[in-house]
Amino acid sequence: MLSIVNKELRILVLEDVADDVELINRELRKSGLAFRCKRVDTREDFVRELEHNPPDLIFSDHGLPTFHGFSALAIARNQCPDVPFIFVTGSQGEEMAAETFKGGATDYILKDRLSGLVPAVQRALHLGEERARRQAVEHALRESEERFRMLVQGVEDYAIIMLDPEGHITSWNTGAELVQGYGAGEIIGRHLSCFYITEDVKRGKPEKALELAKAEGRFQEEGWRVRKDGTPFWANAVITTLRDPHGELRGFALVTRDVTERKQAQEALQRSEERYRRLVERYPDAFLVPNDSRIASANSASARLLDDVRRCLNIKFKIIGRMTSISIDSQNRTINLQLDLNGESAPVEVNVRGYTLREEKGAAFLQLGFVETSRKWINAMFERHFPQRRLEVTGWEKLIKALL
Repeated sequence: MLSIVNKELRILVLEDVADDVELINRELRKSGLAFRCKRVDTREDFVRELEHNPPDLIFSDHGLPTFHGFSALAIARNQCPDVPFIFVTGSQGEEMAAETFKGGATDYILKDRLSGLVPAVQRALHLGEERARRQAVEHALRESEERFRMLVQGVEDYAIIMLDPEGHITSWNTGAELVQGYGAGEIIGRHLSCFYITEDVKRGKPEKALELAKAEGRFQEEGWRVRKDGTPFWANAVITTLRDPHGELRGFALVTRDVTERKQAQEALQRSEERYRRLVERYPDAFLVPNDSRIASANSASARLLDDVRRCLNIKFKIIGRMTSISIDSQNRTINLQLDLNGESAPVEVNVRGYTLREEKGAAFLQLGFVETSRKWINAMFERHFPQRRLEVTGWEKLIKALL
């Protein structure tokens, strides 16, 4: 619909008296309205103008010699229902006015009161513009809803289901039919509890899921669901609340995905890891799996062997004290020891920067690099008892290699 502010209006006038049309034009020009006027007085001319030169506004008299105004109104409502139709007539009476509006006319102006014509035109055009905007919004909304419906219907891997506030199914997509096995006609109106296994229904899980979704806005879980034919499947289900602009609950959106294959793969991996763990535990030799500078896993034989190494190193250091902990950083080639020293109240850390592992005739030797402590007398003790800074770890070379 054209705006009355900056557009030239196309006005079609059904009138058999040319002087009356001139009066109408004069009244419109007084208001500064830009327009082009076309007068017709027969049915044929009226219909031709509607078809070939659609107007923005129609004026019509009630009674013409060969064509009646109400017939023209009926034709206009059929061919261009959004174009304002205003009767400009000399006919008076409440009955005539009532019939005018009942037929769908926009307004009714008497020829001897043309001062009301411009306000009537302004009202009609404003109403037309508002109606056109509303129709455009409604059309866009319908298109958006149709696109969303097509999108939802095209999703096959996910069951997308709409629920009312009580949990009854109101819509059903293709994915829901593939996942759950029901056709839309046989599931619409049923409660979502029909998807749950019997034990969960008895425990009230469907109702609890809706309550949690209502309280938090969203609820997600994984658990057993059942198809139409009774076969169970492991599902990932998300329930989202749907509220109107005022915060009132309108329903829920339920999205369900069959993740049975993923669960089976996880369970198979867990069983494999458990078989591997039991096999390693029964292995008689020390078994370690290194990960960078740390031990990712070890069996019980390795744990016992590590205790033996600690006891051996304690024996090596018993001259100056007892080692309480040891850590090895193979990436930076450092060893950190913590010693409870004879004559010292607090433990002392010994940091070894740089080391090498050597094998000689079946024995393993750990050659230490620069040794740094906070006690000068400890450094002197090292020089006296370990001048070459070499520790023998015979029998544990495989363990040391794993640690390094």
